[in-house]
Amino acid sequence: MKVGDNMHRLISSGYLVEGVEGQNITYTLMAQNLFFDIGYKVLQSQAKYGYINCNITTHNGKQKLIYNVSGLKSFDVLMKNMSPKLFLNIFCNLLDVVINVKNNGFMQCENISLDFRRIFVDTNNMKVWLIYVPLNIQSDPNSYVYFETQLKKRIVDAIDNTPILNQDVHMKRIRNSMAEGILSIEQVRTIAIECMGNVEAGGYSVKLSEPLISGMEMLEKSMVTPVVPDKKAVAISQVQKQQIVTTQSSSISQENRTTTRKICLKRTNAQEPLIFTIEKDEYLIGKQKEAVDGYVPNNTAISRIHCKVIYRTGEFYIVDMGSTNGTYLNRNRLQPNCPTGLHLNDRIMVADCEFIVASIS
Repeated sequence: MKVGDNMHRLISSGYLVEGVEGQNITYTLMAQNLFFDIGYKVLQSQAKYGYINCNITTHNGKQKLIYNVSGLKSFDVLMKNMSPKLFLNIFCNLLDVVINVKNNGFMQCENISLDFRRIFVDTNNMKVWLIYVPLNIQSDPNSYVYFETQLKKRIVDAIDNTPILNQDVHMKRIRNSMAEGILSIEQVRTIAIECMGNVEAGGYSVKLSEPLISGMEMLEKSMVTPVVPDKKAVAISQVQKQQIVTTQSSSISQENRTTTRKICLKRTNAQEPLIFTIEKDEYLIGKQKEAVDGYVPNNTAISRIHCKVIYRTGEFYIVDMGSTNGTYLNRNRLQPNCPTGLHLNDRIMVADCEFIVASIS
């Protein structure tokens, strides 16, 4: 087994015994030195970010990790009847959790199970929950590269083997971006976000009078069966095509503006209050007053245009703009130009200036 496939390698070699007990997935560690205590403590503190709660007990003198998955559906089961829009939503949420692990200094992606039966989804909000096993296994750059390669390969295989997905123009773009093996998962996620927002390019009909809502209901209501035109019947000039595209883009853009929600960011680590109330599709934050919407005064650590908050497909995202001192979400540094979802009570560090997501309405 190649380096980086920790879970599969240890299970295959008998060092890790996987089991199912009712609504629990269990892992028994057959070697005492496999358990990583610090990793376990970090896992407890990070659980809300997409890691299934883990409890440890002892069974026949061996350490046993227990993961309760009640109320969740496995990705493997959902894949059988998954629409392209739903897949994109779940896929982005999956990458969010993986990127969180990647940026955490005490966790390593190789300890995540890539078995689709062990990747879970809360169908109420499409949030992804992963099984992370705190193992005392040394990691290196090659380990992560192999992990990312395997993750991409499994997603590509899933798309190829699901007819409703492999025939969709958006899914083909996602599939090809991973199959080429050049782009990072952060870059792939950016493409996925673009696909979610670009519904007209895939031939979907969207009812502009119907407000966008979040979760599965939004995804299922916002699309109908793609219309594949008959090549012989297509007799439209390039000028007419451009007019149609322009009209559709304008209509969809207008829909986004009229259904935009409001998010409020409140500074927490300063004596003078600073509140950004955001009600637009794109909101720039930085220290160059004339170039941004959210001006942060008297702070040399912040870049002129440091980051931005964007509104896409019914949700808010934060994007680092290549700042010098970085943008952090819940203590994890963001990759430049990679949108990351925002939720209530999230903490954002713009260099050394901390904001909290005080409200979303």
